[in-house]
Amino acid sequence: MESAYAWRRLAVSLALSTIGGVGLWSVVVVLPAVQAEFDVARGSASVPYTATMLGFALGGILMGRLADRFGIVLPLVVSSISLSLGYLLAAWAPGLVEFALVQGLIVGLLGSSVTFAPWLPTCPTGSRAGVVSRSPSAPAATTWPAPSGPRFSSTSR
Repeated sequence: MESAYAWRRLAVSLALSTIGGVGLWSVVVVLPAVQAEFDVARGSASVPYTATMLGFALGGILMGRLADRFGIVLPLVVSSISLSLGYLLAAWAPGLVEFALVQGLIVGLLGSSVTFAPWLPTCPTGSRAGVVSRSPSAPAATTWPAPSGPRFSSTSR
C-alpha cells in the first residue's frame, strides 16, 4: 500500500502533466485557424507541430539534465514562464515561420518538455505513479481540446 505522500505526489504529477501537456496538443487543435490565418496549405500549417515535437524531444534531454542537477523546481519555473510567454508570442507572430519558432523553441523545448521527461525515472514501472509517469500527455490530450476547440473552430478574417 502506498503512503499519503505517494498519492499526493501522484496527484501533483498528474496535474503538472495535464497543464504542461497543453503545449503538445494546442497546435493540433488550432491547425485550421493557423492554416487560415497564415493562408497556407495544410502541410505547411503542420510545420509548427513538427517544430514543437522536435523542441519537445531536445527539451526532454535539456530539462532532464537540469532537473538532475538542480532538482525539479527550477525546470518547472522555466516551464511555466516559457509556456505563458510562448503563447503570448505565438498570438503576435507575424508569420508562419515565427509561429513555428515560438512553438518549437519556447513552447516545446523550454515549456512542455519539462512536464514529461523528468517524471520517467522517478517512479517504478509497476506502481500507480509509474503508470501515470509513462503516459503524462494523455490527460492533456483529452482535457484541453474540449475547452479550446470551439474558440478556434471558426476562422474569420
